[in-house]
Amino acid sequence: MKILIKNTVGALVINLFFVSFLSAQYISVNKLTDNSTDDKSPSISGNGIVWESYDGSDWEIFYHNGSLTTQITSNSFNDKSAKISGNTVVWAGYAGSYQQEIFYYDGSVHRLTNNSTPDTDPQVSGNIIVWSGFNSVTGNVDIFHYNTLTSTKTALNDGKQYSYRPQASGNNVVWYTEGDSASDYDIFVFDGTSITNISNNPAVQERNPVVSGNNFAWSGYTNAGYEIFYKFGSAAPVQLTSNSFMDYNPEISGNNIIWQQYDGNDWEIMFFNGSTTIQLTNDFYNQIFPKIDGNIATWYGWDGNDWEIYLYDGLSISLVTDNNYDDKSPVISGNTIVWEAKDGSDWEIYSAEYHPVPEPGVMMVCLLLGVPFLFRFRKNVR
Repeated sequence: MKILIKNTVGALVINLFFVSFLSAQYISVNKLTDNSTDDKSPSISGNGIVWESYDGSDWEIFYHNGSLTTQITSNSFNDKSAKISGNTVVWAGYAGSYQQEIFYYDGSVHRLTNNSTPDTDPQVSGNIIVWSGFNSVTGNVDIFHYNTLTSTKTALNDGKQYSYRPQASGNNVVWYTEGDSASDYDIFVFDGTSITNISNNPAVQERNPVVSGNNFAWSGYTNAGYEIFYKFGSAAPVQLTSNSFMDYNPEISGNNIIWQQYDGNDWEIMFFNGSTTIQLTNDFYNQIFPKIDGNIATWYGWDGNDWEIYLYDGLSISLVTDNNYDDKSPVISGNTIVWEAKDGSDWEIYSAEYHPVPEPGVMMVCLLLGVPFLFRFRKNVR
Protein backbone atom coordinates (compact mmCIF):
# COMPACT_ATOMS: atom_id res chain seq x y z
CA MET A 1 0.00 0.00 0.00
CA LYS A 2 1.03 3.59 -0.58
CA ILE A 3 0.42 6.29 2.02
CA LEU A 4 -0.83 9.40 0.28
CA ILE A 5 -1.47 12.72 1.98
CA LYS A 6 -4.98 14.04 1.27
CA ASN A 7 -6.69 17.29 2.17
CA THR A 8 -9.95 16.13 3.71
CA VAL A 9 -9.85 12.62 5.05
CA GLY A 10 -9.83 12.95 8.82
CA ALA A 11 -7.36 13.97 11.49
CA LEU A 12 -5.50 11.47 13.61
CA VAL A 13 -3.61 12.25 16.78
CA ILE A 14 0.15 12.00 16.49
CA ASN A 15 0.56 8.72 18.37
CA LEU A 16 -1.97 6.97 16.12
CA PHE A 17 -0.14 8.33 13.10
CA PHE A 18 3.12 6.82 14.23
CA VAL A 19 1.48 3.40 14.74
CA SER A 20 0.24 3.53 11.16
CA PHE A 21 3.50 5.04 9.98
CA LEU A 22 5.62 2.25 11.41
CA SER A 23 3.43 -0.50 9.99
CA ALA A 24 3.03 1.11 6.56
CA GLN A 25 4.58 0.07 3.28
CA TYR A 26 4.65 0.99 -0.35
CA ILE A 27 5.30 -0.94 -3.55
CA SER A 28 6.91 0.59 -6.62
CA VAL A 29 6.22 -1.10 -9.97
CA ASN A 30 8.43 -1.03 -13.09
CA LYS A 31 7.78 -2.31 -16.59
CA LEU A 32 10.94 -4.09 -17.77
CA THR A 33 9.81 -4.87 -21.33
CA ASP A 34 7.64 -2.93 -23.73
CA ASN A 35 7.49 -4.43 -27.20
CA SER A 36 5.13 -6.13 -29.62
CA THR A 37 6.11 -9.74 -28.83
CA ASP A 38 5.54 -12.02 -25.84
CA ASP A 39 7.94 -11.93 -22.87
CA LYS A 40 7.28 -14.71 -20.34
CA SER A 41 8.54 -17.03 -17.57
CA PRO A 42 10.78 -14.72 -15.51
CA SER A 43 13.34 -15.88 -12.95
CA ILE A 44 15.16 -13.67 -10.42
CA SER A 45 18.26 -13.74 -8.22
CA GLY A 46 19.26 -10.51 -6.47
CA ASN A 47 19.40 -7.78 -9.11
CA GLY A 48 19.49 -10.30 -11.97
CA ILE A 49 16.33 -11.14 -13.90
CA VAL A 50 15.97 -13.45 -16.91
CA TRP A 51 13.04 -14.32 -19.12
CA GLU A 52 12.21 -15.80 -22.51
CA SER A 53 11.06 -13.58 -25.38
CA TYR A 54 9.50 -14.52 -28.71
CA ASP A 55 11.35 -12.77 -31.54
CA GLY A 56 8.84 -13.60 -34.27
CA SER A 57 10.31 -16.99 -35.14
CA ASP A 58 11.45 -18.59 -31.86
CA TRP A 59 12.07 -17.96 -28.16
CA GLU A 60 15.29 -16.30 -26.96
CA ILE A 61 16.70 -15.57 -23.48
CA PHE A 62 17.10 -12.04 -22.11
CA TYR A 63 19.00 -10.92 -19.02
CA HIS A 64 18.48 -7.73 -16.98
CA ASN A 65 21.26 -6.94 -14.49
CA GLY A 66 19.41 -4.22 -12.60
CA SER A 67 20.10 -1.47 -15.10
CA LEU A 68 20.75 -2.93 -18.56
CA THR A 69 18.97 -5.63 -20.57
CA THR A 70 21.05 -8.03 -22.71
CA GLN A 71 19.89 -10.62 -25.21
CA ILE A 72 22.06 -13.63 -24.39
CA THR A 73 20.81 -16.00 -27.10
CA SER A 74 20.24 -15.34 -30.78
CA ASN A 75 19.72 -18.47 -32.85
CA SER A 76 17.16 -20.35 -34.92
CA PHE A 77 15.74 -22.60 -32.17
CA ASN A 78 13.68 -22.19 -29.00
CA ASP A 79 15.49 -21.32 -25.77
CA LYS A 80 13.24 -21.73 -22.73
CA SER A 81 13.01 -22.51 -18.98
CA ALA A 82 15.70 -19.98 -17.97
CA LYS A 83 16.80 -19.84 -14.33
CA ILE A 84 19.33 -17.54 -12.66
CA SER A 85 21.57 -17.61 -9.59
CA GLY A 86 24.01 -14.77 -9.08
CA ASN A 87 25.58 -14.10 -12.47
CA THR A 88 24.90 -17.56 -13.90
CA VAL A 89 21.93 -18.26 -16.17
CA VAL A 90 20.89 -21.76 -17.24
CA TRP A 91 18.24 -22.84 -19.76
CA ALA A 92 17.09 -25.58 -22.12
CA GLY A 93 17.49 -25.04 -25.85
CA TYR A 94 15.96 -27.05 -28.69
CA ALA A 95 19.31 -27.05 -30.48
CA GLY A 96 18.30 -27.75 -34.06
CA SER A 97 16.10 -30.71 -33.15
CA TYR A 98 13.13 -31.65 -31.02
CA GLN A 99 15.45 -32.62 -28.16
CA GLN A 100 16.27 -30.17 -25.40
CA GLU A 101 19.91 -29.49 -24.54
CA ILE A 102 21.31 -27.61 -21.53
CA PHE A 103 23.16 -24.29 -21.85
CA TYR A 104 24.47 -21.75 -19.39
CA TYR A 105 25.73 -18.17 -19.47
CA ASP A 106 28.30 -16.54 -17.20
CA GLY A 107 29.31 -13.72 -19.53
CA SER A 108 29.52 -16.10 -22.46
CA VAL A 109 27.34 -19.01 -23.59
CA HIS A 110 28.37 -22.63 -22.85
CA ARG A 111 26.69 -25.82 -24.04
CA LEU A 112 26.61 -28.62 -21.44
CA THR A 113 24.85 -31.41 -23.35
CA ASN A 114 24.88 -32.65 -26.93
CA ASN A 115 22.99 -35.89 -27.44
CA SER A 116 19.89 -37.40 -29.04
CA THR A 117 17.77 -37.55 -25.86
CA PRO A 118 15.99 -34.73 -24.02
CA ASP A 119 17.70 -32.90 -21.15
CA THR A 120 15.13 -31.04 -19.05
CA ASP A 121 14.39 -29.10 -15.86
CA PRO A 122 17.63 -27.06 -15.57
CA GLN A 123 18.28 -25.38 -12.21
CA VAL A 124 21.20 -23.40 -10.82
CA SER A 125 22.47 -22.45 -7.37
CA GLY A 126 25.79 -20.63 -7.23
CA ASN A 127 28.31 -22.70 -9.19
CA ILE A 128 26.09 -25.82 -9.28
CA ILE A 129 23.89 -26.62 -12.28
CA VAL A 130 21.54 -29.62 -12.30
CA TRP A 131 19.11 -31.14 -14.77
CA SER A 132 17.32 -34.37 -15.65
CA GLY A 133 18.48 -36.45 -18.60
CA PHE A 134 19.01 -39.92 -20.02
CA ASN A 135 22.09 -41.69 -18.72
CA SER A 136 23.51 -43.97 -21.44
CA VAL A 137 25.60 -45.83 -18.85
CA THR A 138 22.73 -46.85 -16.54
CA GLY A 139 19.93 -46.75 -19.10
CA ASN A 140 17.93 -44.62 -16.64
CA VAL A 141 16.75 -41.02 -16.56
CA ASP A 142 19.08 -39.61 -13.90
CA ILE A 143 19.92 -36.23 -12.38
CA PHE A 144 23.10 -34.62 -13.69
CA HIS A 145 25.29 -32.28 -11.64
CA TYR A 146 27.74 -29.77 -13.13
CA ASN A 147 30.23 -27.60 -11.22
CA THR A 148 31.08 -24.45 -13.20
CA LEU A 149 34.24 -23.84 -11.12
CA THR A 150 35.78 -27.25 -11.84
CA SER A 151 33.97 -27.97 -15.15
CA THR A 152 33.03 -31.36 -13.70
CA LYS A 153 29.86 -33.20 -14.74
CA THR A 154 28.55 -36.04 -12.56
CA ALA A 155 25.58 -38.36 -12.99
CA LEU A 156 23.76 -38.73 -9.67
CA ASN A 157 22.83 -42.39 -9.99
CA ASP A 158 20.18 -43.24 -7.39
CA GLY A 159 19.56 -46.72 -8.86
CA LYS A 160 16.01 -45.86 -9.95
CA GLN A 161 14.65 -45.83 -13.47
CA TYR A 162 13.26 -42.30 -13.58
CA SER A 163 14.35 -39.18 -11.69
CA TYR A 164 12.57 -35.84 -12.01
CA ARG A 165 12.45 -32.15 -11.09
CA PRO A 166 15.85 -31.45 -9.49
CA GLN A 167 16.18 -28.40 -7.21
CA ALA A 168 19.42 -26.98 -5.82
CA SER A 169 20.41 -24.81 -2.85
CA GLY A 170 24.08 -24.47 -1.94
CA ASN A 171 25.62 -27.95 -2.07
CA ASN A 172 22.27 -29.71 -1.70
CA VAL A 173 20.37 -31.12 -4.67
CA VAL A 174 16.94 -32.69 -4.20
CA TRP A 175 14.67 -34.53 -6.64
CA TYR A 176 11.98 -37.16 -6.72
CA THR A 177 12.33 -40.55 -8.32
CA GLU A 178 10.51 -43.82 -8.85
CA GLY A 179 10.87 -45.74 -5.60
CA ASP A 180 10.33 -49.33 -4.57
CA SER A 181 7.50 -49.88 -7.05
CA ALA A 182 5.99 -48.18 -10.08
CA SER A 183 3.37 -46.54 -7.82
CA ASP A 184 5.84 -45.28 -5.19
CA TYR A 185 7.96 -42.14 -5.51
CA ASP A 186 10.60 -41.03 -3.02
CA ILE A 187 12.69 -37.94 -2.31
CA PHE A 188 16.46 -38.16 -2.80
CA VAL A 189 19.16 -35.67 -1.76
CA PHE A 190 22.75 -35.26 -2.89
CA ASP A 191 24.72 -33.22 -0.32
CA GLY A 192 27.88 -32.85 -2.40
CA THR A 193 29.21 -36.19 -1.22
CA SER A 194 26.54 -38.89 -1.12
CA ILE A 195 22.96 -39.64 -2.16
CA THR A 196 20.30 -40.32 0.48
CA ASN A 197 16.63 -41.28 0.31
CA ILE A 198 15.12 -38.87 2.86
CA SER A 199 11.51 -40.06 2.60
CA ASN A 200 11.43 -43.80 1.83
CA ASN A 201 7.76 -44.25 2.70
CA PRO A 202 6.08 -46.91 0.50
CA ALA A 203 2.66 -45.72 1.69
CA VAL A 204 3.16 -42.22 0.28
CA GLN A 205 3.98 -41.05 -3.24
CA GLU A 206 6.34 -38.14 -2.57
CA ARG A 207 6.80 -35.58 -5.35
CA ASN A 208 7.91 -32.05 -6.24
CA PRO A 209 10.52 -31.39 -3.53
CA VAL A 210 11.97 -27.94 -2.81
CA VAL A 211 15.08 -27.00 -0.84
CA SER A 212 16.46 -24.10 1.16
CA GLY A 213 19.93 -24.80 2.56
CA ASN A 214 19.55 -27.96 4.66
CA ASN A 215 15.76 -27.77 4.82
CA PHE A 216 13.39 -29.58 2.47
CA ALA A 217 9.67 -29.72 1.75
CA TRP A 218 7.56 -31.75 -0.66
CA SER A 219 4.03 -32.94 -1.38
CA GLY A 220 3.03 -36.54 -0.88
CA TYR A 221 -0.02 -38.44 -2.07
CA THR A 222 -1.67 -40.45 0.71
CA ASN A 223 -4.99 -42.28 0.93
CA ALA A 224 -6.55 -38.98 1.98
CA GLY A 225 -5.04 -37.00 -0.90
CA TYR A 226 -1.99 -34.74 -1.24
CA GLU A 227 -0.32 -33.56 2.00
CA ILE A 228 2.76 -31.43 2.77
CA PHE A 229 5.88 -32.93 4.35
CA TYR A 230 9.13 -31.34 5.48
CA LYS A 231 12.56 -32.22 6.83
CA PHE A 232 14.67 -29.63 8.65
CA GLY A 233 18.38 -30.43 8.86
CA SER A 234 19.15 -33.83 10.37
CA ALA A 235 15.71 -34.20 11.97
CA ALA A 236 13.30 -36.88 10.78
CA PRO A 237 10.68 -36.01 8.12
CA VAL A 238 7.45 -34.50 9.45
CA GLN A 239 3.98 -34.64 7.92
CA LEU A 240 2.85 -31.03 8.16
CA THR A 241 -0.77 -31.41 6.96
CA SER A 242 -3.32 -34.13 7.57
CA ASN A 243 -6.75 -33.28 6.28
CA SER A 244 -9.35 -34.04 3.62
CA PHE A 245 -8.15 -31.20 1.40
CA MET A 246 -5.51 -31.18 -1.34
CA ASP A 247 -2.24 -29.51 -0.22
CA TYR A 248 0.12 -28.89 -3.09
CA ASN A 249 2.96 -26.81 -4.62
CA PRO A 250 5.08 -26.16 -1.52
CA GLU A 251 7.88 -23.58 -1.52
CA ILE A 252 10.45 -23.13 1.23
CA SER A 253 12.79 -20.45 2.56
CA GLY A 254 14.61 -21.21 5.80
CA ASN A 255 11.98 -22.58 8.19
CA ASN A 256 9.13 -20.93 6.30
CA ILE A 257 6.94 -23.06 4.04
CA ILE A 258 4.10 -21.82 1.84
CA TRP A 259 1.72 -23.84 -0.33
CA GLN A 260 -1.74 -23.86 -1.89
CA GLN A 261 -4.65 -25.81 -0.46
CA TYR A 262 -7.89 -26.76 -2.21
CA ASP A 263 -10.63 -26.34 0.40
CA GLY A 264 -13.40 -27.96 -1.64
CA ASN A 265 -14.37 -24.73 -3.38
CA ASP A 266 -11.16 -23.06 -4.52
CA TRP A 267 -7.41 -22.83 -3.88
CA GLU A 268 -6.19 -20.86 -0.85
CA ILE A 269 -2.70 -19.98 0.41
CA MET A 270 -1.30 -21.60 3.56
CA PHE A 271 1.84 -20.59 5.48
CA PHE A 272 3.98 -22.40 8.08
CA ASN A 273 6.55 -20.34 10.01
CA GLY A 274 8.42 -23.27 11.53
CA SER A 275 6.00 -23.74 14.41
CA THR A 276 2.52 -22.51 13.43
CA THR A 277 0.35 -22.92 10.33
CA ILE A 278 -1.59 -19.86 9.18
CA GLN A 279 -4.24 -19.67 6.48
CA LEU A 280 -3.36 -16.49 4.59
CA THR A 281 -6.34 -16.31 2.24
CA ASN A 282 -9.97 -17.28 2.60
CA ASP A 283 -12.19 -16.09 -0.24
CA PHE A 284 -14.20 -17.44 -3.16
CA TYR A 285 -11.44 -17.20 -5.79
CA ASN A 286 -8.36 -19.26 -6.62
CA GLN A 287 -5.04 -18.18 -5.10
CA ILE A 288 -2.21 -20.23 -6.61
CA PHE A 289 1.52 -20.88 -7.14
CA PRO A 290 3.04 -19.12 -4.12
CA LYS A 291 6.74 -18.24 -3.89
CA ILE A 292 8.71 -17.16 -0.83
CA ASP A 293 12.05 -15.60 0.09
CA GLY A 294 12.67 -15.03 3.79
CA ASN A 295 9.50 -13.65 5.35
CA ILE A 296 8.09 -12.23 2.11
CA ALA A 297 5.79 -14.30 -0.07
CA THR A 298 3.95 -13.72 -3.32
CA TRP A 299 1.35 -15.49 -5.44
CA TYR A 300 -1.28 -14.70 -8.01
CA GLY A 301 -5.02 -14.87 -7.50
CA TRP A 302 -8.28 -14.35 -9.34
CA ASP A 303 -10.17 -11.21 -8.31
CA GLY A 304 -13.41 -11.96 -10.13
CA ASN A 305 -12.23 -10.31 -13.33
CA ASP A 306 -8.61 -11.30 -13.97
CA TRP A 307 -5.42 -12.53 -12.27
CA GLU A 308 -3.55 -10.16 -9.93
CA ILE A 309 -0.32 -10.34 -7.88
CA TYR A 310 -0.37 -10.42 -4.07
CA LEU A 311 2.34 -10.00 -1.43
CA TYR A 312 2.57 -11.14 2.19
CA ASP A 313 5.25 -9.53 4.36
CA GLY A 314 4.80 -11.59 7.51
CA LEU A 315 2.18 -9.20 8.88
CA SER A 316 -0.35 -8.38 6.18
CA ILE A 317 -1.34 -9.03 2.57
CA SER A 318 -1.00 -6.31 -0.08
CA LEU A 319 -2.34 -6.13 -3.60
CA VAL A 320 0.66 -5.49 -5.86
CA THR A 321 -1.35 -5.09 -9.07
CA ASP A 322 -4.88 -3.85 -9.68
CA ASN A 323 -5.82 -3.57 -13.34
CA ASN A 324 -8.01 -5.05 -16.05
CA TYR A 325 -5.63 -7.65 -17.45
CA ASP A 326 -3.85 -10.79 -16.27
CA ASP A 327 -0.77 -10.67 -14.01
CA LYS A 328 0.68 -14.15 -13.45
CA SER A 329 3.65 -16.33 -12.42
CA PRO A 330 5.41 -14.12 -9.84
CA VAL A 331 8.88 -14.99 -8.52
CA ILE A 332 10.71 -13.29 -5.67
CA SER A 333 14.23 -12.50 -4.47
CA GLY A 334 14.67 -10.30 -1.41
CA ASN A 335 12.22 -7.41 -1.68
CA THR A 336 11.80 -7.70 -5.46
CA ILE A 337 8.94 -9.48 -7.22
CA VAL A 338 8.94 -10.15 -10.97
CA TRP A 339 6.02 -11.45 -13.04
CA GLU A 340 4.50 -11.60 -16.50
CA ALA A 341 1.46 -9.52 -17.45
CA LYS A 342 -0.64 -9.20 -20.56
CA ASP A 343 -0.72 -5.44 -21.13
CA GLY A 344 -3.63 -5.53 -23.54
CA SER A 345 -1.75 -6.77 -26.61
CA ASP A 346 0.98 -9.19 -25.51
CA TRP A 347 2.85 -10.49 -22.46
CA GLU A 348 5.42 -8.20 -20.82
CA ILE A 349 7.73 -8.48 -17.78
CA TYR A 350 7.15 -6.31 -14.71
CA SER A 351 9.00 -5.94 -11.42
CA ALA A 352 8.00 -4.47 -8.07
CA GLU A 353 10.09 -3.32 -5.13
CA TYR A 354 8.55 -3.80 -1.70
CA HIS A 355 9.42 -1.03 0.77
CA PRO A 356 8.46 -1.68 4.41
CA VAL A 357 8.61 2.05 5.25
CA PRO A 358 6.73 4.99 3.73
CA GLU A 359 7.98 7.00 0.80
CA PRO A 360 10.63 9.60 1.66
CA GLY A 361 8.17 12.44 1.00
CA VAL A 362 5.81 11.14 3.67
CA MET A 363 8.64 10.81 6.16
CA MET A 364 9.67 14.41 5.50
CA VAL A 365 6.13 15.67 6.06
CA CYS A 366 6.04 13.81 9.36
CA LEU A 367 9.28 15.37 10.50
CA LEU A 368 8.33 18.86 9.38
CA LEU A 369 4.81 18.91 10.79
CA GLY A 370 5.37 17.22 14.12
CA VAL A 371 1.61 17.56 14.67
CA PRO A 372 -1.53 15.67 13.64
CA PHE A 373 -2.09 15.66 9.90
CA LEU A 374 -4.35 14.12 7.29
CA PHE A 375 -3.73 10.97 5.29
CA ARG A 376 -5.28 7.82 3.95
CA PHE A 377 -4.17 4.43 2.55
CA ARG A 378 -4.52 3.52 -1.12
CA LYS A 379 -3.84 0.33 -3.03
CA ASN A 380 -0.83 0.47 -5.31
CA VAL A 381 -1.90 0.59 -8.95
CA ARG A 382 -0.08 1.00 -12.15
